[in-house]
Amino acid sequence: MPNLVELTICLQKGLHRDKLDSTVEAITFLSTLSDFLATHNVQLRALAVRGELAAPLPSDDELTANIDRIPPRLQYLTWHVPHDNCIQSFRVVRPLYARAVGPHSPGTDDSEYVQASPRFQRLPSNFRPFVNRSTGVWEDLSDLDTSLTLFDHMGDEPRLKYP
Repeated sequence: MPNLVELTICLQKGLHRDKLDSTVEAITFLSTLSDFLATHNVQLRALAVRGELAAPLPSDDELTANIDRIPPRLQYLTWHVPHDNCIQSFRVVRPLYARAVGPHSPGTDDSEYVQASPRFQRLPSNFRPFVNRSTGVWEDLSDLDTSLTLFDHMGDEPRLKYP
C-alpha cells in the first residue's frame, strides 16, 4: 500500500465485551497502529479511527509522549468516539529543526541543529464541517461515509476538503 493517502478503521468491538476501553488501552492501540504504519513506510497523510467502545484520547502532550513513532507523512489523526458523540481531530506538527545547545556557552557557534520530534496538536471542533459556499448548506455533519475522511480523492491529487 505505498500510495495509500488516507485510512479509516472502524472497530465494532473494544478489548472488553461489557465495558468501554480505557484511555490507556486507546493509546496502546493507537501507538501499535502508528508503529506498524511507520515501520512499513506507508505514505499515509490522514488516519481516522472509529471505535464503538473507544475512550477519548488524552491531552496533546500525553498523546505525543506515548506514541513513539509517527508515520513520516502523517498530517492528521481523527479519533471518533460514538458513545460520547465526539470526534477528536489532531494535526501532526513537524518542526523543521530545534537548536541543541553545544558544550560551550549558549549563543556560540558550537551549537548544532537537530531534527525535532513531531507532536500532536488538537484541532478545534469547527475544523471539519464547513458551509458550502455555493449552496449555503453545512457539509459533513452527519454523513458517516464522508465525515471521517479529510481528503477529496476525486482530482488528480488528493487535496484537503476543509479550507
